[in-house]
Amino acid sequence: MKMGKSRVETNEIIQNTYDDDALSRTQVYEWYGRFEHGSDVSDKPRAGRPNTATLKADTIKNLLDTDRPITIREIAIKMDLSVGSVYNIVTEE
Repeated sequence: MKMGKSRVETNEIIQNTYDDDALSRTQVYEWYGRFEHGSDVSDKPRAGRPNTATLKADTIKNLLDTDRPITIREIAIKMDLSVGSVYNIVTEE
């Protein structure tokens, strides 16, 4: 592994750091093996509800592009979202 720690050392570090909230030894060894052998641990696409945040962000961007002086409150009313949600989308995305 990148830090040069063995499974045992890694487990000890996790147990000492997280105490009662730590993964079990078996779980630590399983994850260690996944990383060691280069398994892909990223999220896989799955069926279910689509990500609506991206759609809302795109819609808000379109609103801003077409009506520059529109306020966050007006967008929130049009989109049926909270002012805080709209503010986060506008400032972070």
